[in-house]
Amino acid sequence: MYVKGRTWHLLLLGALLACGGEELVDADGDGVFDANDACPNLPGTEANGCPPDSDGDGIYDADDKCKDEPETKNGFQDADGCPDEIPQAVQRFTGAIKGINFPSGSSKISASSNKTLDQAAKVLAEFTDLRLEISGHTDDRGKEETNVALSQARAEAVKAYLVSKGIDEGRLVAKGYGPAQPKADNKTAAGRAENRRIEFQLLQ
Repeated sequence: MYVKGRTWHLLLLGALLACGGEELVDADGDGVFDANDACPNLPGTEANGCPPDSDGDGIYDADDKCKDEPETKNGFQDADGCPDEIPQAVQRFTGAIKGINFPSGSSKISASSNKTLDQAAKVLAEFTDLRLEISGHTDDRGKEETNVALSQARAEAVKAYLVSKGIDEGRLVAKGYGPAQPKADNKTAAGRAENRRIEFQLLQ
């Protein structure tokens, strides 16, 4: 039965039932309802409600300097949308960093480490988009919890040194892994020495 003024209620009810009872909301106004919109707060032209991304690298064409070539996700200039290689100066300060030393059982950086850390700070100052995880590692001698705490303190000490040289602390993450990630055999003195290390890893 038709009741004047109630037609729109019936239409809305039908639409809601067609969508499983979900409220029809299109927050970004792109014609794709939020329930089906992969980018509900960003207007898009694609069927999934997102802006176009021609090369599928996760960077929308409007922000992609190389929209037909996918970004190389390597922690170096990952936001520009272009393929690239990590510069040699940056490669030098990725992985285990030789020249960063501590007295046994201490998190106080040895003075002999200053040259290496100053060079690392210089690279970070030059390449301002780089973000680093500074990780501390130990051998397996002693209690694990003690080693984890020591490795964390050493990583924090390196972070503090770099911050003192003008590097934004928001670009640096310090993490202590203790003996959990050995690179060599802990049964030999040489292996244990290799496992006691600081590593830098680029963060994407």
